[in-house]
Amino acid sequence: MLSVSDDQYRWLERDLANVDRKVTPWLVATWHPPWYSSYTAHYREAECMRVAMEELLYKAGVDLVFNGHVHAYERSNRVFNYSLDPCGPVYITIGDGGNREKMAISHADEPGNCPNPRSTPDVFMGGFCAYNFTSGPAAGKFCWDQQPEFSAYRDSSFGHGILEVYLSLYHYIRVYYVCMHI
Repeated sequence: MLSVSDDQYRWLERDLANVDRKVTPWLVATWHPPWYSSYTAHYREAECMRVAMEELLYKAGVDLVFNGHVHAYERSNRVFNYSLDPCGPVYITIGDGGNREKMAISHADEPGNCPNPRSTPDVFMGGFCAYNFTSGPAAGKFCWDQQPEFSAYRDSSFGHGILEVYLSLYHYIRVYYVCMHI
């Protein structure tokens, strides 16, 4: 399991501490597997990584996180520890560009689609950490019964996104879709 004593964690901690927000007003992070995804594909696989590192990103004031891995698009509301939080980052999973495999189309909150919790461990991301939720709308469950409140928008389409930042005041992401029969 990832921990605060790991080299990767300590490197990120030092790197985030050295960011001058007067010079770098937007703090954007990226890594491959998403922490927040409502798709059945790879559902909560990176939970050990999230548990170990999310607070570090939150305290540093990370604004935006880009992920791939899930072959679909999903954008979150600002979130921290599965709860809406105006100080949390927005997470964007945009793993559909260049995809030669099938698209992720099913969601874990749809009837019959909640994966078995024991199917989620990933030895490369810390092992098994995805347990039932202890609070909120999904308390006592492994999956939500409806689209999670953290999930602002999700779409199973093929395309790509471009992040545009204007005068360091605001950002805008454009997602371009290519029509495909799934």
